Amino acid sequence: MKVDICSIMYNEELLLSVWIESWLSLPFINKIYLVDGGSTDKSVEIAKNYDRVEVVVVPWKNDFARQRNIALKFSKSDIKWIIQPDIDELPCGNIKDVWKIEHLLNSSGINQLIIPYIKFYDWNRLWFFKNNVPALVEDNVFYAVNKSTTTIFKKDHLRGYTKKLHEMPIYSGPIRSEIFSLKKEKKIYINDLEEDFFLGHYDQAKHFEQARRNGTTVEYEMGLKRARYRLIFPATYNGKVYNKRWAEQALRPGNEEMIEELGTEQFKSFLDEHNVLGGYDASHLNNNFVLFM
Repeated sequence: MKVDICSIMYNEELLLSVWIESWLSLPFINKIYLVDGGSTDKSVEIAKNYDRVEVVVVPWKNDFARQRNIALKFSKSDIKWIIQPDIDELPCGNIKDVWKIEHLLNSSGINQLIIPYIKFYDWNRLWFFKNNVPALVEDNVFYAVNKSTTTIFKKDHLRGYTKKLHEMPIYSGPIRSEIFSLKKEKKIYINDLEEDFFLGHYDQAKHFEQARRNGTTVEYEMGLKRARYRLIFPATYNGKVYNKRWAEQALRPGNEEMIEELGTEQFKSFLDEHNVLGGYDASHLNNNFVLFM
């Protein structure tokens, strides 16, 4: 059983090669289809270097669901399953028994397979939600099982996506899901991470690396991403509303301090919501096909 990846991207050159090579290293992945929102970096050029990757440029209109729905159309009819990981979500851990995913995809009655995920705050630190999943309680890791971008969908079960930001899947019928974990549980011991299969979510780690490469700050890189989100939907931090009008001004040249202000508030929010665990190098927990910068 083969699975197509149908994902979206915008200015993802930092992690794109690692992301593509990681996913293509898995035996059940057939092909990668990417919808680019008009990247101004080398993302499209990088993607076109891979034989099993197809990329099409669709101008960005501040609508994540729109881009994902376009991406869904590219998978060919003979492929029955698709997954839509973000560019900062990579397969991690033990892939020696990943054939079990193919076994589950062949099982009758299942129309979606959820792959648990762990978040990286830094390249050598893991982070966990305090009141959500993935969470760390003493020595137990509680996996996240409710994130749509870490789900392998049966194509006739996924009708598309709704919501312009934090897009949500639309199903054609009842959900019959299976949680994929080599441990077959929703929780494992922290020392068992190397023995399981999961997705590594490298969102914040990417900000650290971007700041290092660009000579900026983590707060600025985080704020830049979130300012683009504010073009779609407002957010409030410390009583201040960051909305579309604010974002349009902040994203104009010369207003970098506004971007950093939002990033600082966002960073504080992340730190308040998470526990951070040191001593787990990202490459140590990833599979053998990935070389981190």
